[in-house]
Amino acid sequence: MLILRNNNRSNRKYLFISFLILLLAGYFQLFYNIDKLPLRIWDEGKNAVSAYEMYTNGNYLVRYYEEQPDDWGFKPPFLTWNQVLSMKVFGTNEFAIRFPSAIYALFTAILIFSFLYREYKNPFIALLAALVLLTSFGYLDHHVARTGDHDSTLVFFLTAQLIFFYKYADSNNNIYLILFTLALILASFTKGVAGLFFLPGITVYLVFSSKLKNVLSNRNVYLCILAFLVAVGGYYSLREIADPGYLKAVWENELVPRYTNTASNYTYEHTSDYLFYLRNLWNKRFAPWIYILPLGLVLLLSSKNAKVKSLFLYILIIGISFLLIISGGSKGIWYDAPLFPVLAILLALSFFQLYSSTKNITHKKNIAIITTLLIFAPLLFISGQKTKRLTFEIEEKSWNHETQGINYYLRDNSEELSALKELGIAYNGYHSHIRFYANIASDNGTKANFVNYKKIDAPSVVIASQKEIQEFIEENYIFTKNKKDFGTYIYNIEAKKPND
Repeated sequence: MLILRNNNRSNRKYLFISFLILLLAGYFQLFYNIDKLPLRIWDEGKNAVSAYEMYTNGNYLVRYYEEQPDDWGFKPPFLTWNQVLSMKVFGTNEFAIRFPSAIYALFTAILIFSFLYREYKNPFIALLAALVLLTSFGYLDHHVARTGDHDSTLVFFLTAQLIFFYKYADSNNNIYLILFTLALILASFTKGVAGLFFLPGITVYLVFSSKLKNVLSNRNVYLCILAFLVAVGGYYSLREIADPGYLKAVWENELVPRYTNTASNYTYEHTSDYLFYLRNLWNKRFAPWIYILPLGLVLLLSSKNAKVKSLFLYILIIGISFLLIISGGSKGIWYDAPLFPVLAILLALSFFQLYSSTKNITHKKNIAIITTLLIFAPLLFISGQKTKRLTFEIEEKSWNHETQGINYYLRDNSEELSALKELGIAYNGYHSHIRFYANIASDNGTKANFVNYKKIDAPSVVIASQKEIQEFIEENYIFTKNKKDFGTYIYNIEAKKPND
């Protein structure tokens, strides 16, 4: 009994240390410098404007953009709700917009840590999975864990589905079925149909493992299906009532036409490139971890540990099914995001099997630990170095100066900006990322409006960051100018030059 008590005390100590390391890694990989760069163009900027408008107009059902129901982004508003709540706590800034993504990414790491520890009572293997996830380049890169996009939140709820359904299928405990259903609902509330993309793999697993009949014989399964239909169907119905035509737009821009790359609002490249995601994972997004995955799969296939092999086959089937689904349709480089927790769990199981096999062969625990660390530690170091430019060494790329120059001025020069009653923003192209800062400037007393740079009223003050617009202004107006960061200029327009 004394030995057992000492072992339990020792395990709790290692569990605490492992969890502390996870939290420290999570802080530096997910939250450090998260607000250094201004909002990115396209999705993040648009999400931020929609959240800002929900924050100000109080309509929590319909996402708005430019004070009109959003006619481009048709996803349900769960992310937007989180961003509004974040703005209420942290203010209207980049941190508030990105905090939900970062915190759900941390929750994902904690979830797989907790799951693996409970399954195998080994805090180190649980920690390895979390560290693999938190140092995966693609997971930290654009559009996932560190930006104000839908994918980090989606990944959390898909990972929750993965884990809770496995626990339900293994135990027949209806609590896990309820948790799975809740995760399914919230994933759908986050990114629509993408929240269902693990279901085909789960179905294949049930058939493969001969558990389908057992699942279908549980009447609570049908109650959960009903709950899902009422919750998700209820939202879409209310949204259609509030904004007629919404369901048609969802079909066109979120479902089959988008998947087949025939939607009117979206055109994607690489549609027929079926190796697009595998190549990206191998070359960059999951390198170098992916280089040892083939060895890990061999070890796991030869495992005699029934518990390890059962989870391995479940994760593998769902991962492959998901990869086939996204590889067959329209492509976005970040669509592979849900694979990172799957791959992290697979690698953790691989290291666990490597440790167990080495221990069985040598009969020495220390040799098994050293062998495992000799492979894991260099990969962790290399991954940490690769992700430094996303965390510790963030810099604005030169090719983004024209896109982001105005944002830096509006964000970082509040005192100078407050001296202006009006500021015209001369920018050509999609500008949601700038509109967020323009709205904040207007709230703070400077009326910031987008202007047609070919028809600027004089006298006025105008900001421009694009060379094309700067050249037009300097050729066609009488002005004085002040240079700002990233090649941006503030123009005091005095008059239009007379025609020759």
